[in-house]
Amino acid sequence: MVELDASFGHSIVRFHDGSLLGWGANYRGQITPVQFPPGTFALELAAGSEFSLARLNGGTLFGGGDNNYHQLDFPPLPCPSPPASRATSGWSSATRSPSSWTADAS
Repeated sequence: MVELDASFGHSIVRFHDGSLLGWGANYRGQITPVQFPPGTFALELAAGSEFSLARLNGGTLFGGGDNNYHQLDFPPLPCPSPPASRATSGWSSATRSPSSWTADAS
């Protein structure tokens, strides 16, 4: 295990190979198993209230779970019905604080 984060009802962990594992509440899809394409792996992760984020190699930011407040809309898009998952490219970092996260475009 390299990194662990937890939030309201769920936890996620990142392993040395960049794979992710989540456990706990999954009623919004925040820990739904994800299989990344070959050669793609997580560099950072963050657990939000009812969503999870991962910054992947190559600058892709991936999120899954609740999107009621557009927390998975990066950049902003029309709000899909939860549960949602979304990936977009061009992100250089994702930073988590106890109450929020920020992502910087490259």
